[in-house]
Amino acid sequence: MFLGLIIILVALEQLNLSEYSDLAHTSTVNARQDATTFIGTDDRRPRTRTRLTERLKDRVVELYETGSTSRMVAEELGIGKATVLKVLREREVTVRPWGGRY
Repeated sequence: MFLGLIIILVALEQLNLSEYSDLAHTSTVNARQDATTFIGTDDRRPRTRTRLTERLKDRVVELYETGSTSRMVAEELGIGKATVLKVLREREVTVRPWGGRY
């Protein structure tokens, strides 16, 4: 995408269409900003890789066994819901059925 914008920018420069050149530059800047920002709702932050230490796995089990849902645990610890469920299976914790009220 970035290469395509550069090609368009060069072509417009050669045609001497400065008004479109500014537009292409703006699109390039916006594309760079979009690539570095998180796409989603404003209340969510971008996820970064979190190393699963034994301490973090213990915390996952502790939060889940005190009644938090797997989604709540994932959001609080900044890991994926699938990762939470994987840790629970590894630790042989009985996973509650989804969709129920307990």
